[in-house]
Amino acid sequence: MNDILGWIGNIGFLYGAWAFSQKKLCGWIAQIIANLCYVAQSIAMNNIPLCVISIVLICVNIYGYWSWTKKENKSYINKAILDAELKRSQAIIDMYNEGIL
Repeated sequence: MNDILGWIGNIGFLYGAWAFSQKKLCGWIAQIIANLCYVAQSIAMNNIPLCVISIVLICVNIYGYWSWTKKENKSYINKAILDAELKRSQAIIDMYNEGIL
């Protein structure tokens, strides 16, 4: 069961990163689902540090979703978050292309 939760979490995380790169709001939902899987997995494994960071990331993802959907706040904050996610995604792609990953 732990492996299944881990794989669902990994797939959700990767889909969320891809959705961010496409400027899609569903990336936040995918990240929340992924982190919920990590919370369940960490509880089953009694891994407190993973559980804590996953809960923190769920809060960050909820805030990100809220800020993307908030009408008057769409330009500056969303652009900064999206730019950071795009740079992270591009760095992962670059590392893969260079054979590091």
